[in-house]
Amino acid sequence: MIPVYILCGLSGAGFIFIALRKTAKLLRKNAQKKVNACWSIGYMRLNNPFEPDLTEDMPSYNKFNINESAEALADPFVICSGDKHIYLFHEIVLKGVPPGKIAVSVFDQKNNRWEYKGVVIDEPFHLSYPYVFYANENYYMIPETKAAKSVRLYKAIEFPLKWRFVKSIIKDRKLVDPSIVWFEGKFYLFANRKKRLYLYYAGDLTGQWAPHPKSPVRRGNYARCAGRIIEYKGELFRPAQELSKGYGNSMRFFRIRRLSDKEYREEPAGRGDFLHPFGNTWARFGMHHYDVLKLAENDYFAVFDGKGVPVLPV
Repeated sequence: MIPVYILCGLSGAGFIFIALRKTAKLLRKNAQKKVNACWSIGYMRLNNPFEPDLTEDMPSYNKFNINESAEALADPFVICSGDKHIYLFHEIVLKGVPPGKIAVSVFDQKNNRWEYKGVVIDEPFHLSYPYVFYANENYYMIPETKAAKSVRLYKAIEFPLKWRFVKSIIKDRKLVDPSIVWFEGKFYLFANRKKRLYLYYAGDLTGQWAPHPKSPVRRGNYARCAGRIIEYKGELFRPAQELSKGYGNSMRFFRIRRLSDKEYREEPAGRGDFLHPFGNTWARFGMHHYDVLKLAENDYFAVFDGKGVPVLPV
């Protein structure tokens, strides 16, 4: 039997640890509030999608770069169209209009900057995480629509500016950061609720979606997705948020080892965080999202977001 004084000591240490963690979170929150921290978007060209070189002077795209009165830009996803232009879909929060909206910007390669084109999906509820993808010769998007208690599918009528709601592929569930991937003849959808990673699958995008028999496939930390499921050298990688230190702190990758309508297994890819806070400006307090677009062999275009003090345009 363990002596009572040891149990009391362990219990006391546990309370102290929890109190210190709460205090640290509060201090970080107050520091962010003091400098009016908000989310911005960083971007760069890479030879390897898993080797970004994060520096203080790298370019960023933020609320000061657009012709709208905005509070934040976040959750960036990139896609290349048939005209070879690179389009950025992102969440935008406008001043005085609480619900997030989905906006699009196009990349000006000559000047290495983004040109804001405006809001493309606006609903009476909050929108974020505009997971855009190409399938069946059409452009689709599955943004986060937790506030609508469903996972909603949108289709581009006139890409990239006009989108139409198609259907709710998962109903009556408050799921966040839905992430879809086509693999070996099926669509798989990852989505998070209360620190559980749920998995669904379907043979047809607009058909019937079924819960995976192993779902939830992950619990606790890293159960929330942090961007597009990336295929690299024949393997799939799931970006995941590190949440033990609070929302939006950092992220890492998990290599998907087995994925079928009956099995699922993943394991950490590499050691430690892939993206984490750095510098004293736009990514000072956190980083929680990553997407990468393959342009050619050994040529990738990466986007990611960071929370901090946005950099004023030069």
